[in-house]
Amino acid sequence: MRTIITSLASLLCLSIMGQSASEQLTYTIGNPSKLDKSNEPVVLTLTPEQQAANYLSATVCVWDEDTQTDVEIPSQLDDLNGDGVNEEVVFLLDVPGREERKVTVELSQTAKPGRYPAQVFAEMLLSDKSKGHKPIQSLTVPGNVNVYNNLHHHGPAFESKLVAYRVYFDERQTVDIYGKRKQQLEIEQTQFYPTPDHLANGYGDDILWAGTTCALGTFRGYTDNKPSYIQPVKSRTESILAYGPLRTVVEIHDEDWQYEGNKLDLTLRYTLYGEHRDVQVDVCIKGEKPISKPFCTGLIKVDNCQTYTDHIGTAAVWGDNWPAGKKDTLNRKKEVLGMAVSIPQRHVVGEPDNAENMLYLLGDKARSLSKELSFTYYIAFASDKEEQSKMHSADSWFEWVKKWEQQLKSTLEIKKDE
Repeated sequence: MRTIITSLASLLCLSIMGQSASEQLTYTIGNPSKLDKSNEPVVLTLTPEQQAANYLSATVCVWDEDTQTDVEIPSQLDDLNGDGVNEEVVFLLDVPGREERKVTVELSQTAKPGRYPAQVFAEMLLSDKSKGHKPIQSLTVPGNVNVYNNLHHHGPAFESKLVAYRVYFDERQTVDIYGKRKQQLEIEQTQFYPTPDHLANGYGDDILWAGTTCALGTFRGYTDNKPSYIQPVKSRTESILAYGPLRTVVEIHDEDWQYEGNKLDLTLRYTLYGEHRDVQVDVCIKGEKPISKPFCTGLIKVDNCQTYTDHIGTAAVWGDNWPAGKKDTLNRKKEVLGMAVSIPQRHVVGEPDNAENMLYLLGDKARSLSKELSFTYYIAFASDKEEQSKMHSADSWFEWVKKWEQQLKSTLEIKKDE
């Protein structure tokens, strides 16, 4: 759930006589809460000295008390700022409530690709119906250029075995969702548009008609008492920063967004971890002037909508909709689903009424009026078609959301061993 960020100690093993350098560090990672943590993301940030060593792989081991041995677990080393140097080590850890885990991290200058099976997948495709769609990693266009229909699934798509998402490449930047029947990676096969054969063999499908709404936790402006698109902008960039095996990171960057009398640079990062259905959304806004106007996010009020809110940052819906629009009731069936968003209370500055969406206004509750605003919120969904899920009603979905909300509020404690 909540990403844990710390710094690795400043130790550097230098290369001797052409041999690859390595560095080993040990940590005690504790769970102070009574809640069990399962597949909890841990992100360790390398020091500048370690980044200068240009480590190419990491090996993470957890001490097993039963066997009295170190057990290797999957890990990932990422370069997220595009400078060609890895700066973060990532792994997923199970820590029961009130317990600790001993973890060893070995950094190496030797590359070790393909060591762990993929738990996530991501792709962005240029549409080419004659010769097959072309994968791209990043695309930047001027703000007045529309490439929505030039990308095969309208923007980057990313998935874990539980769920799949995509983000539209246009001024809406809508988060759209794909529900699965089976727990498997499948976007590489279906590319968000399953064939009848795919569907007959148990693959999933798009389950939401987003339209102009906030869909699932889409970040928007708030103008004239309603959500507004991210426009006009000088340029728009969408990129895949990490492909796995444990997490995928998709970034949206809008340069010079003219918003409510201010010029803003907006960066959104969507991070999805293996074995997770929720996505971490990191928001970074830099203004030419102090940021005084609120933004918003929310959830579409689907048909037959049942709702839950704690009125301080977490909201959820359960209902159904026609995913291809209400005009297509012959080729598609209604999809039943639940969606949720959870925002830190200190960044919730309002909860306005809206006909189409459950909304939260976003900003700085302290009203510090800084030129920069950064925060993180989370989104999640479940599809009624999931065969191994227990979420098949509003009650069961809202119960999951309340537990998820509590998990997000508790974090692991990391201590480097001397």
